[in-house]
Amino acid sequence: MSTGSAQATRDARLAFVLGGSLLAASGVIDIVQALIPFAAIPNVRALGATYYPLALVSAGLFAAALIIFAWGIRREGSVVARRAAGVVSLMVLGLWGVVGMLLFPPLFAGAGGETAAAYLLLFAWFLAQLVVAVLAVVAGVVIVRARVVPRGWRWVPLAAILLGVASGLLNSTGLFGVFAFPDLPFGILAWADAATPAILGILAIGLGLAAGRGPEEPTAQTYLVPPQPSEPVV
Repeated sequence: MSTGSAQATRDARLAFVLGGSLLAASGVIDIVQALIPFAAIPNVRALGATYYPLALVSAGLFAAALIIFAWGIRREGSVVARRAAGVVSLMVLGLWGVVGMLLFPPLFAGAGGETAAAYLLLFAWFLAQLVVAVLAVVAGVVIVRARVVPRGWRWVPLAAILLGVASGLLNSTGLFGVFAFPDLPFGILAWADAATPAILGILAIGLGLAAGRGPEEPTAQTYLVPPQPSEPVV
């Protein structure tokens, strides 16, 4: 294997391990949040002080992970093969978590109770969530089509995304309580949501560490299949 090819493989492995580590850390924080029972929090102000910092840190780690998965390390290890649709979807999906956490809570607090401004913000929030859900599905499809993730695993992100979209729909339609555990803030599907980033992160770490092992060390093509000429690359 040439020096350049070996370096590309190392960069791809680093992208998977580093991105997976950040994603797993985000998932662990989400699980910790899910373990905090509402009964242990005395009031709404304490609720915000407990959940908001953890959620913001989790969103930051999640965004960093998706940025790495979108761009790779030195152009290697991008799970979407740096296809424009995939890169944009992953970037917006990751950054929205941070922007939404910083933007909407203060706006909701300033809008007051049942006011026109509060209802308008609520509508904007649901509309933003819908756009994010569509972008997440687009990213999952591009990951499958890019054929960067090894065969047998490339459908896992899309399946996880569809699970998240389904749980979000159930949550927004009021059906979530059917699945709820007593004295816990999240139901079964929300627990799955909380655990999904950790599971995907661990999977990415495993794929990164496994690359290059075996009778013959693979080339960088293990993690980077050249995109189709008809699809723009960034």
